[in-house]
Amino acid sequence: MKAQIRKFYHWMENWVYKPHAELMLGFLFFIEAIFFLPTDPILLFFCLKRPQHAFKYAGVSTIGSVLGGLTSYALGICLWNMCGPELLHTPWLHYLISSTTLDHILEQFSTHGWT
Repeated sequence: MKAQIRKFYHWMENWVYKPHAELMLGFLFFIEAIFFLPTDPILLFFCLKRPQHAFKYAGVSTIGSVLGGLTSYALGICLWNMCGPELLHTPWLHYLISSTTLDHILEQFSTHGWT
């Protein structure tokens, strides 16, 4: 386990000083917003290695994360419009959630919307 952490540490250390480090960091935070990846330690590492670029790294990470969140939201809406209502009546969903709980959730969403 220690060898893997040390290998990852050296991999990150090499990326910090490359010319496209900001793009890689932004891409990682973009992907993190769609799939869960713990990228905050990478941002911390970048900021500790090059503190003069910390605000730039934070800005790039924020922009990447927001764009990833918007992309994830758009994908969710598209998938819901394609097959969402059909998924509500599948047997595997009723295995996970009881029918009364699902009816209550749907009632709450129809009453209050997404807010």
